[in-house]
Amino acid sequence: MSFDIDSLDAPAREALEAAEKEYGELGKKVAVVVTAEGAIIVKRPHRANVSKFIDSEKMGSAAMEALVRSCVIHPPKAELQRILDEQPAALAVIASEALTLAGAGAKALSGK
Repeated sequence: MSFDIDSLDAPAREALEAAEKEYGELGKKVAVVVTAEGAIIVKRPHRANVSKFIDSEKMGSAAMEALVRSCVIHPPKAELQRILDEQPAALAVIASEALTLAGAGAKALSGK
């Protein structure tokens, strides 16, 4: 997802810088989803969490939320909950970004 890093508030910029130092490059190891309610930073999900999501009996919102919560770096849990309460469809976008980091999508799989 394309965004201007300068559009992030100070806590999100600091969290992104820390995430890149700890986990790796933006777009490969971490991603940012910008919503009207704030920015969400995710790290690449662990293989076990991706497998649990894929193997869930119903790949519904509960499985999607579990995956998202396993890889959100910023904001804190209470703030993430507030964002999801205000913009529930953001859950799908955040999960999509996390799965892209884990190798989902033709571009990710081809290495391009």
